[in-house]
Amino acid sequence: MSKKIFKGLLIGMIAFALAVLIGYTSYIIALNHALSKTKASLQAPDTATAEAYTEQIPLSTNSVTIAESYIARLENDNISIFAVTNGRESFMYNLDVYLGNLPESDLALLKNGVLLQDKEALARFEEDYTS
Repeated sequence: MSKKIFKGLLIGMIAFALAVLIGYTSYIIALNHALSKTKASLQAPDTATAEAYTEQIPLSTNSVTIAESYIARLENDNISIFAVTNGRESFMYNLDVYLGNLPESDLALLKNGVLLQDKEALARFEEDYTS
């Protein structure tokens, strides 16, 4: 009788160990799959995508200091800020502004673009629209 109990316990322990081993293996496989997806999403974009990104990289602080003026313009439901140097506009950044709160007159001006003569005018503009 004790042999049957021992045999039953041994089979139960083996079955339990197998279940734990299968569960752990499944966990490791799922974890590796998730990590490989994350690594793939963090890899450098292809050349066409990289070129698109370079067009939208904000100017460095040094480039901003030599700008002749700035333009604030409504583009894609954002207020985009551009630096103007030698008659050429360079994208700097977007302001985080909810456009639904702006009056129609401001929206009309922003659609055409608002010229800001210097950094101080740019700072006042940002203060007016973000506070």
